[in-house]
Amino acid sequence: MANAALTVQSSLEAVQASKKARELSKDKLDAMQSKFEVGMSTNFNVIQAQRDLAGRGTTGKLLL
Repeated sequence: MANAALTVQSSLEAVQASKKARELSKDKLDAMQSKFEVGMSTNFNVIQAQRDLAGRGTTGKLLL
């Protein structure tokens, strides 16, 4: 029974960490897009941030 509770707790923490990582990836994308708009970043950096965010979305779905 304790093992099941630990598994549930661990899974909950993994989901919370995934959500936070996705939020941070979204913030990074927003920052890269803003920097790109004023000429301080490249489209490569924006695409990387988009890819990172898309990857976070996939990871989060796998945890659920």
